[in-house]
Amino acid sequence: MTDATRSKIWSPLEGAFADVYQTLHSLVPGVKMQCGHHWNEAFAFWAYAEFSAGGRTVVISFSVQANGDHFDIWGDVAKEDGYVLREVMRATINGTSDGDDQFIDKSGEFARRCKRETSALIVKELM
Repeated sequence: MTDATRSKIWSPLEGAFADVYQTLHSLVPGVKMQCGHHWNEAFAFWAYAEFSAGGRTVVISFSVQANGDHFDIWGDVAKEDGYVLREVMRATINGTSDGDDQFIDKSGEFARRCKRETSALIVKELM
């Protein structure tokens, strides 16, 4: 996976995380957000947004992991201790030449789902 592809994957995720934060900011006093993305030998890409308020933390994450001749993609909402509150997406991409486009499509799909499906759950956990 190239840096250009990682940038294209990150862009919709960063926008979705910001949108979720804006919703939370109007509903949860003192909410804070940290977000970022990385990669290493085990993960071709992963991104996260950590939302904290009142001593509680909830994390949205999106991960792409190489697994032989394919890539596993998943995204969820979890508590700080890793307990998954909601799985938002799970997918597999075969290692084909159009894989980069598929990664970008999946990040866009995850971003749209985050905007629709996560704010109410996060508000409930942080209040």
